[in-house]
Amino acid sequence: MNILKALQVRHKVPRELRSEFIAELDITSIDRQIILSWIAFIFYCLFLVIDRIRWKQGLFAEYEIYWYYFVVHIAGILLFLGAALYITLRRKKIIANPRHRGVVIYSMVGIIFLAMFSNGVVQYYEHGSLVLYICYIFVANWVLAMTHAQRMIFNAISCAMILAIILAPLPEWSRFIRDQYAGATVRTIYEALGFTLIAQVFHSFDFNLRLQVFLNGKQLEAEKMRSEELERFKSRMYANLTHEFRAPLTIITGMAEQLARDPGQWLRKGVEMIKRHAANLLTLVNQILDLSKLEAGGVSVALVHGNIVPYLGYVTDSFTSFAAAKNISLEFRPGEKEIFMDYDPDKALNILSNLLSNAIKYTPDGGQVIVSAARLPGEGQDLLEVRVKDSGKGIPADHLEQIFTRFYQVEEDPFQTTQGTGIGLSLVKELTELMDGTIHVESAVNQGTEFTMHFPIRDGLETDPVEFHPASINERASSFFNLQIPKEQLSLLTVPTVEEMPRLLLIEDNTDVLQLLKSCLEDDYDLMFATDGDEGIRKAREWVPDMIVSDVMMPGKDGFAVCETLKQDIITSHIPIILLTGRADVESKLEGLEHGADMYMAKPFNQEELRLQLRNLIRLRRVMQQRYETNEADLSRHDSASPEDAFVARVHRAVVDNLGDADFGILQLCRAIGLSRTQLHNKLKALTGKSASHFIRHIRLLRGYDLLRVGHLNVSEVAYDVGFRDPNYFTRTFTEQFGFSPSKVREQGR
Repeated sequence: MNILKALQVRHKVPRELRSEFIAELDITSIDRQIILSWIAFIFYCLFLVIDRIRWKQGLFAEYEIYWYYFVVHIAGILLFLGAALYITLRRKKIIANPRHRGVVIYSMVGIIFLAMFSNGVVQYYEHGSLVLYICYIFVANWVLAMTHAQRMIFNAISCAMILAIILAPLPEWSRFIRDQYAGATVRTIYEALGFTLIAQVFHSFDFNLRLQVFLNGKQLEAEKMRSEELERFKSRMYANLTHEFRAPLTIITGMAEQLARDPGQWLRKGVEMIKRHAANLLTLVNQILDLSKLEAGGVSVALVHGNIVPYLGYVTDSFTSFAAAKNISLEFRPGEKEIFMDYDPDKALNILSNLLSNAIKYTPDGGQVIVSAARLPGEGQDLLEVRVKDSGKGIPADHLEQIFTRFYQVEEDPFQTTQGTGIGLSLVKELTELMDGTIHVESAVNQGTEFTMHFPIRDGLETDPVEFHPASINERASSFFNLQIPKEQLSLLTVPTVEEMPRLLLIEDNTDVLQLLKSCLEDDYDLMFATDGDEGIRKAREWVPDMIVSDVMMPGKDGFAVCETLKQDIITSHIPIILLTGRADVESKLEGLEHGADMYMAKPFNQEELRLQLRNLIRLRRVMQQRYETNEADLSRHDSASPEDAFVARVHRAVVDNLGDADFGILQLCRAIGLSRTQLHNKLKALTGKSASHFIRHIRLLRGYDLLRVGHLNVSEVAYDVGFRDPNYFTRTFTEQFGFSPSKVREQGR
């Protein structure tokens, strides 16, 4: 019974792992073939030594069989040496190519058969012994990686051939078989069969052992991957939860600080913002607690009986302002005006609010969200069908089955533009099933998503008038979203431009955070605003601000993409960027710095720290400007790795090449560099502290100074050579810049 078990595959290899297991068998076989080839080569060399002794003893002349020995030994040396060298030197290439592996393995089958089996046959004819055949059958089974079926075929062929030689020896070789006692042939047959069977069983155990080790390794690998995935899931879950907590906490703590500083200005607006974001925090906490209660079976259903259609309409209408802020059309389309049934208002509000907030959040500007309710005939009981359909970017098909999983997030989803907690949809499914309903989702990328729910229409309660308070519904529903300021109203935030103030671009999709940033920075900076990454990049290229403060998680391109894009653009590469985000983990910070961020600050942030960081960046910019103040060598440097030096050198070269052209001005320089007037002005102003016109004049005066020091030309000639039409104007500006007249420089040069 044990023998039969050894002969069969006790562990089946899953179909998806078969090719990998076969490859592992082949690699093991290749490694064993290298060992066998070198050992066999050494042994066959020793056999030649034995042949030499036999030659000296005259056995070759007396017995013809020793010539056969010699031929087999020579063939073995050549075959095994060639195999040993080839497999050893080309092992990596052999392993890398499945076809190459197969050719080498089957070639070794032939070599073992020709050399070792032939040697065993000659040994049998000389001594009637199967010792070398036994070595052959065990070595071949050890070296060759075969399945059970292949091994049985190989061993059966080998055994059949040796049995044929025992039972019907070759006539011309029979004379070499020494006389044996009666029954020796039968004993030899039993030996051939027995040792072949033992080799089969022994190496079947080896095969099963290797298979078990392979499967155990795969199981451990799968468990390790599951463990790593669980750790990533937990890390992502905690990061998402903390991110959701940090945003409202930023508003609450920031506005509390502003209220303490200036209660007269921020009392009404600040208190409203604090209350709204405190409600958001409470909703998030309540959802987490609801999930915990649902899991523990501690949530009961509080049913009322009434017309559910107007209630669903009230809930939908409470999201109108949220949808309007994003320029999204929100409609409620009931199939009929009255559907009386037993339902739980609180659970219905929670379900529909979660679905609506997600639909509006993930639908781009100008999209549409439709809520519909209808009665459907069912088997013995009518059903209420509620649909929430949006025209958003959709959910990838491979994630649809998991979106109701608790805390699940579509990791690295290119279609996801905002971050969430992974709680809402899980809670929706749990609450739906608690009320004996079902939920189904259909989605197509770039076409939209539709959630469909069915609830049984029951009349188990007495019909009592149910009073709804739209204000309370609106208050509860508003905690599921942050009311956004429409983009056309965002200009109301903008502070009037002051030329002397540094220009700061704020990129943030949460307009409450924009309000907070405005309140703490408007006294020191000329502020500009953008509500997503794409708009931020466009404004940065158009206006070239002095500094940028950007969120990370936002619609369009996120903060990392904003950093990478702007730092690689010659127009904006010099702009310092501070990432201000709720993603406070070390990995996110390192990722932000790798993408080119100059600073990385976590929400909620300390307002004084932010001001200090901005002042430090301005100080660093002024240090950079001083490099170009009077040193023309820095202006003309071309070998610097700094893109800023390269840009200044490029502008410098364009001016120097047209130095004698008095008509060469800002317009001509813009054409030479390929930037707009505003871009060139702001870029040069940030790098050198000079406007484009002053920068051109600065280079002309520096070159004029060099010419005056040589002393070959008078002041008027120098003025004309460096592009001044009026020598008097040249003298005046030269004196203003250097503090002494051109004639004094010329006299010193002489």
